[in-house]
Amino acid sequence: MENTCKFCNKIKPVTRNHRADRLYCSRACYNLHHHTITKCLVCNKEFIHHSTKKRQFCSISCSNKSRYPDKFKKCKQCGKEILALNWKRENIFCSVECFDDSGIRSLKKIREKNPNFITGKFSYRSYALRELPNLCAICNSIEKLDAHHIDSNRDNNDLSNLIILCHACHMKYHHGTFPLD
Repeated sequence: MENTCKFCNKIKPVTRNHRADRLYCSRACYNLHHHTITKCLVCNKEFIHHSTKKRQFCSISCSNKSRYPDKFKKCKQCGKEILALNWKRENIFCSVECFDDSGIRSLKKIREKNPNFITGKFSYRSYALRELPNLCAICNSIEKLDAHHIDSNRDNNDLSNLIILCHACHMKYHHGTFPLD
């Protein structure tokens, strides 16, 4: 007994193994009959999907572009389009490498040159620990380091007025145990 393929109308012998084998001449005809070719609504690429599923997009990326069109931004350094989670920010980068290449984290923007510099009595410690050797000037310890003002004026944060002391030597100085030369 012969039958015709439901997709290509070729005459084929009937087998009793599988329902698809009874209706189609090959697995390829079965797949082509049950899959449809659709154009993506975002990028207009053609893609194949199962006919029972109503797909409109070729990928998750295109689906996200249709859902969040204003949240896609370009990397400020390389121009690559990325999904920006914090889309209100102006400086958006696709990777750490692009951020480093941009020069925003430049060493030229330290202290007063940095637009985010906060003046105050506590900003001198990190400055002194970054610029001066990280060891106590008296006992050469590297644990629990503090920054000390030589002239005891906390408003004078020049590097020439700062010295690194360990916490023990700093307390001894302020309690009058030994004077600083």
